[in-house]
This record gives sequence, structure tokens and C-alpha cells, in this order.
Amino acid sequence: MSWPRIPDAPPLLAELVEACRRAGLARFKHVEHIELVSNLPRSPMGKLVKHDILRDIPARRVQPLEDGNLSK
Repeated sequence: MSWPRIPDAPPLLAELVEACRRAGLARFKHVEHIELVSNLPRSPMGKLVKHDILRDIPARRVQPLEDGNLSK
């Protein structure tokens, strides 16, 4: 990642892809998109509820338009 960064700023997609490349990850494992959320579903014990996260992913997937812009 490139430094210095703005404190508390989310990482840029290009920075994450570069970090994956430098770490030697296979290209199919590289980050393709980032979605920032304010909170994640948790169980009463405080653990992430993965099936709730996976259930919501297709509904929030961003699709590129013909002109290259992104749309939900």
C-alpha cells in the first residue's frame, strides 16, 4: 500500500490489488470490488453471522453499465 495515507480512510481498490500481487496471491484471489458497510450482522455471542452476510451480497452487487460507470 502507498503511504502516507489519510487516517481512517478506507483502502483504495488499486492498493488492495497491489498488496495481493506483492503477496504472491494467484490472480483469481485478487480483490475485485470493495463494499464498505457500517456494521455486520452478529449473533448474540458476538460472532459474525456469515449466512446473513452471504444472503445479502447478491442484492447489493454493483454492475458496470455500458459506459463504464457503476450502478446498483
